[in-house]
Amino acid sequence: MLEATSRHTEAETRDAAIVTTLYCCGPRVSELCGLDWQDLDLGRGQGWLKGKGRREKELFVLPAAVVDAIRRYATHRGTAPGPVFLTRGTRGKHRDRRLETRSVLRLVRVLGAKVGLHVWCHALRHASLTAAATLGAKAGLSLNDIRAHSRHASVLTLQRYLDQHNVVQTKRVVADLVADSLKG
Repeated sequence: MLEATSRHTEAETRDAAIVTTLYCCGPRVSELCGLDWQDLDLGRGQGWLKGKGRREKELFVLPAAVVDAIRRYATHRGTAPGPVFLTRGTRGKHRDRRLETRSVLRLVRVLGAKVGLHVWCHALRHASLTAAATLGAKAGLSLNDIRAHSRHASVLTLQRYLDQHNVVQTKRVVADLVADSLKG
């Protein structure tokens, strides 16, 4: 989806930073939209966001790809206190306001369509957490480690993502085996 934007204008660098953050960090859209510059420490590659149902902000890690994308966006937008992700209306009251959840939902759908994907924001979170669990298991991380990254209250919630992924993978293997039986 990143190739759907050339990353030259402020809006394009913002969009690239949004997609990169959604995939690499797996925040909920409301968490992403709620980010303020004072919540980010790009030098340390970390930030704080208010998770679903939480009273306190929680630490989350910003991988180098996210830090780079946000810094590219900041060269256009600046880092004045306030929301990280702003609207880019052409004038008046629709310019420079906190980006709303529905705008990010539309943005992800449009960028996905440009590269032939039917995608939505929660699908990026789902893909991020599935990749985190798969790669984390190979690195020796526990499901509880991945749960902490996902900021789910329960491992059971995270397990549903993985079960759905495993069911699809199993169905794919079975379908391929059946198709291969036609060959001979």
